[in-house]
Amino acid sequence: QTLMFSATMKPDIRKFAYHILKNPKQINLAVSKPAAGITQQAYLVNDHNKTAFLEYLITHSQITNMIIFASTKQKVDDIHRALTRQKVDCKAIHSDKEQIERNEILRNFKAKNFRVLVATDILSRGIDIDGLSHVLNYDVPDDPADYVHRVGRTARADNKGIAITFINDTKDQ
Repeated sequence: QTLMFSATMKPDIRKFAYHILKNPKQINLAVSKPAAGITQQAYLVNDHNKTAFLEYLITHSQITNMIIFASTKQKVDDIHRALTRQKVDCKAIHSDKEQIERNEILRNFKAKNFRVLVATDILSRGIDIDGLSHVLNYDVPDDPADYVHRVGRTARADNKGIAITFINDTKDQ
């Protein structure tokens, strides 16, 4: 049996494939992409400059509220400590925290009791936060679907939002 994938296949290529293949079966894959209301920004930032640049962005941008995603629990804690030293009112969420504590932090964030939340991907799916103005990827996620889920926390219900991603030329961020 011959399979052909057509999620992004152009019509002329699909026609050609049907012509040269014998009884092909077509498989359509849905390609996930960020919502239309998200303005995506990327900054080339070396690892050792990320925290300083993050502090600059928070201080000099009009951020109503922001979730910062990092790849590890240790980075979440490091970012949280650095921002707290700079007098940024923020909290951290990751799987080492008890569920009751995570729920309380999230409840307070949604109530706008503080404006910056630093988290691992534990917060990237299934969490709805009304009016989230910014999402920042401190680390580029390994999987494109994780990127879509992270940035999808903003621009919900036809609102606008900004997704910022720090990129660099090293694999191990």
